[in-house]
Amino acid sequence: MSDEIIAGIIGALGTIIAALIQDSSPETKRRWLISIGAGLLCVILFLAGRELYGFYQEHQRFSPQNTESSGKTETNAPEVDVEVNISAKEETSVEMEAIVEEEISTRWVHKTISAGENHTVGLRTDGTVIATGFNKQGQCDTTDWRDIVEVSAIHLYTVGLCVDGTVVTVGYTHMAQYNGLVTDWRDIATVSTGWHHIVGLHKDGTVVTVGYNDHGQCNVSDWRDIAAVSAGSHHTVGLCKNGTVVATGRNQYGQCDVSDWRDIVAVSAGFGHTVGLHRDGTVVATGFNKQGQCGVTDWQDITAISAGGNHTVGLRKDGTVVAVGYNEYGQCDVSEWRDIAAVSAGDDDYTVGLRKDGTVVAVGNNEYGQCNVSDWRDIQLP
Repeated sequence: MSDEIIAGIIGALGTIIAALIQDSSPETKRRWLISIGAGLLCVILFLAGRELYGFYQEHQRFSPQNTESSGKTETNAPEVDVEVNISAKEETSVEMEAIVEEEISTRWVHKTISAGENHTVGLRTDGTVIATGFNKQGQCDTTDWRDIVEVSAIHLYTVGLCVDGTVVTVGYTHMAQYNGLVTDWRDIATVSTGWHHIVGLHKDGTVVTVGYNDHGQCNVSDWRDIAAVSAGSHHTVGLCKNGTVVATGRNQYGQCDVSDWRDIVAVSAGFGHTVGLHRDGTVVATGFNKQGQCGVTDWQDITAISAGGNHTVGLRKDGTVVAVGYNEYGQCDVSEWRDIAAVSAGDDDYTVGLRKDGTVVAVGNNEYGQCNVSDWRDIQLP
């Protein structure tokens, strides 16, 4: 029993007794006072005895006889245990980071299909590129591309990664100024396109960007140890080798609030939201959710993700597909798809899927023929 509780009990008893004897005779008061004094003496003796016993116990714990019988210095035992625990935690953390990094490297693949805003691009097995859809800015003029290993389409332009680590672009005339800049890029491992910016990941884990920087979406010069990148409309997301995530750019809807994400093996940035794939196959999302595009908390067994303008698509281990978000054009009607190897969510309300046999399927808005992919063959698997 604590000293505070004992003091409280004594105070309460004193108040009660004082009230009882207030109108008593002198002799009765004298007897009450003697009884109270004896009670207080007992309490004092009890407290003193408890303190002495506690001192004795502490003395026994740290006495030389006790430490010798145990074979170790007892006072050092807690410190040793703490050091062991810290060491174990550090070892576990390092091991976990190594596991995550290994899984990221095995999951990371080049994009061989890409749904832009109103056009779709596919990489053939021979390294050439096919495109369909809106072509007012020449974003589908990829017929002369050769030795391509990855494609990325968005808005009004298309980017291709060459086998030698260089980059090519076509489309949007206002982006022409960037064409000259990206042709100077070297040792690029992967590329991703935002509305008006292009992101490239160097093989050494650093990142380079060109394009509009009105929201800070190109502020990536200090990023290190990056394993994958994804460009949203006005923000950029980077997956670190240890499974954490960094983001920069427009954060109006919280699409860059990813600093607490852990054990992530893939990321995808959409218009106003960001999606991450956990190593256990579950999915996390943050940002604009008016259309339910972040409603992915119940997804399981996911192996790939793609964030579109206002919808999100996930590929399951069994080759089936799930989708949430805006569905006015049927861009989320993918429940019947089978044997899918890769998915891409378009920025303007459509979805593309690459089958394991190299053919392609698409649903959603087809105003400009961006879903006319049924005759595509020999598209490279990721």
